[in-house]
Amino acid sequence: MSKFQSLFTENQIEKNYFAVVRGFSPFEKTIDTPVKGRDAKVHKDALTELKTLEKITLDIPVKPYNSSRYSLVSLTPKTGRMHQLRIHMNKISHPIIGDPKYGDKNHNMMFEEQFQWDTLFLHAGSLVFIHPFLNHKMQLTAAFPENWNALFKQFEWKNPMN
Repeated sequence: MSKFQSLFTENQIEKNYFAVVRGFSPFEKTIDTPVKGRDAKVHKDALTELKTLEKITLDIPVKPYNSSRYSLVSLTPKTGRMHQLRIHMNKISHPIIGDPKYGDKNHNMMFEEQFQWDTLFLHAGSLVFIHPFLNHKMQLTAAFPENWNALFKQFEWKNPMN
């Protein structure tokens, strides 16, 4: 196994993601719910740290409510299971906007119809790790794509990576 690969398998990379989710998510929460592995038969331990950064209520009805609520969250997975963040957010009733599998189709449709945003609002913001050869701390960051910047402007939310 390569030294880089072992950073992932030994959970030595700190990953930080951002997501836009349905509803007002809790300010902070540890989600500790097993997730099915790649073979889809065995559940494996999975742990995600959530922190809510922004919230908004829109005067746009989405069944069955006459308004709609959303939160911007920071997600730090402590394990690396497939679809872990998407499953965990759905599990606590705050599915990620634009998620075709675990999301809420009514809210996904509203985002598409009202704003022309038809993408999964989950963004890998940063990776932090000790470089296996250079032996110093590395932080890799990825800027938000245009639809995220449009959302920040539309919702008057601060870009958490600025």
